[in-house]
Amino acid sequence: MRASPNIQTKVHKFLSEHRLATLATVAETKVPNAAAIYYIVDKEFNIYFMTRIESRKFLNLEINPTVSMVITDETTMETVQLSGVAERIENPTEESANLTRLWTADHRNPNWPGPAVKLFEAGHSVQLAVVKVVPNEMTYALFKRLDEGHNESFLKRYFESMCLLSEKSRGSGASNGLQKLTD
Repeated sequence: MRASPNIQTKVHKFLSEHRLATLATVAETKVPNAAAIYYIVDKEFNIYFMTRIESRKFLNLEINPTVSMVITDETTMETVQLSGVAERIENPTEESANLTRLWTADHRNPNWPGPAVKLFEAGHSVQLAVVKVVPNEMTYALFKRLDEGHNESFLKRYFESMCLLSEKSRGSGASNGLQKLTD
């Protein structure tokens, strides 16, 4: 199902206002790897980032280009989760244009443009790559603040479920300690 134009606008605005994401890749050995990346987004929701060609994420992408990403705002409790396919930008014109966009996207942030560039500038990297992630699935969530008693009710439900699990595994009633916590 395709999102409404209103939701698409909200998601694009969210992605455009944030610069830090977690990128998940998978190694040849099937071991997952997650890394923080600085990114930019285009009008079609494609995500671009820079990385060193020696980085674990880049090496993983060359073997398996399927990725997952998450962008979160802890203050507003918003998140975008996406999966897609990553590809290195090989066309020099497209690479240059996106490199410029990446380099200048958040120039007031002292951490921008990110560790990959700093390592490259310090001579710790042979070459940088511009990578484009084309999303094939995207989920947007906004977790609004719950009522004041949500922590207490969550803990009560959590401990009740733990009691049920304990009863099943022991074949007897719940312990007094867990019962007291849920009263």
